[in-house]
Amino acid sequence: MLRPIFALTQATSKVKKGNRYVSVKQKDTDEPSVLNESFNSMVGSIKDYTKKQNELTKQPEAANEDLRYKDQLKDEFINVAAHELRSPIQPILGLSEILRYGKKRRRE
Repeated sequence: MLRPIFALTQATSKVKKGNRYVSVKQKDTDEPSVLNESFNSMVGSIKDYTKKQNELTKQPEAANEDLRYKDQLKDEFINVAAHELRSPIQPILGLSEILRYGKKRRRE
């Protein structure tokens, strides 16, 4: 009678330390065996819950990484677009300064 209870106590200590891959073997249909079955079911539920939580935690992390990548692409696009817009405007501004300066000299 004490051996099944000792095995259950040992398994409970292992679960408490973080080992969720523990199960207690059942031999009969007596009360300790029913308790062992209940314990094994509880450990299985904890494993399933932990697995589900890990999956749910990974989803926002993956979405966040995707957003960082898209933000980086946006920044690169804006830099390229700004450079491409600046490039043709600079010669136009330079020529307009030359023309304006040329008109002032002619008046003098």
